Amino acid sequence: MKYYVPFRTLRSDIPSITLHKNSENFDTDDTGVTSNEIFFEEAYKRSANNFTNPPDLMIFDDAIFAKDLVKNFVELNDKTVLFQPATFIDNQGKYHEEYWIIKPTIYTSVIDLNDSKYELLSELDPKNLLVNTYDFEKIKIIGDLDPTFIPLIFIDPYLIELIIKGTFFNFIKDEQLKGFSFLELSKFEIHKMFEKNEDIINL
Repeated sequence: MKYYVPFRTLRSDIPSITLHKNSENFDTDDTGVTSNEIFFEEAYKRSANNFTNPPDLMIFDDAIFAKDLVKNFVELNDKTVLFQPATFIDNQGKYHEEYWIIKPTIYTSVIDLNDSKYELLSELDPKNLLVNTYDFEKIKIIGDLDPTFIPLIFIDPYLIELIIKGTFFNFIKDEQLKGFSFLELSKFEIHKMFEKNEDIINL
């Protein structure tokens, strides 16, 4: 089983999103708790992008922002995920209401620390990996891992990044969904998310 780190593709026509003022008090930790619809907009309003068809996939905080098709697939394959109805408001003020916040709730890792190469930049609490900082040069996936016990979407506590299983990646690829680029977890280095390189997978 392969694992992937999704991130906003570097293409200029894929928006970076932010909460709209109607939802400025929303915290993604509240996903699934409230019944309020959440509103998003492009973070850089001056870009003059007019999204007649906004991308299928966007990312916000540690959650995926996606259309119904994706929500239905995740809901069928991962019972640990939380959902919240959401709307994207484009630069022309048009409401695109077919979106959902898809929020992973599981913090787990498939990284084999013994065989990976990394530097522990800070260790504030050995019992709480989320507050420590790891800089990985080489990532090794645990060899005898049973993927059936790994959720479809989870947050890796060493990387503080959202991770998806190969089955979800293949669904996105097969459906030709746009908005994300990917790094295979075994090739992940954080700087690769922000510059063109041969390890980025653009679908």
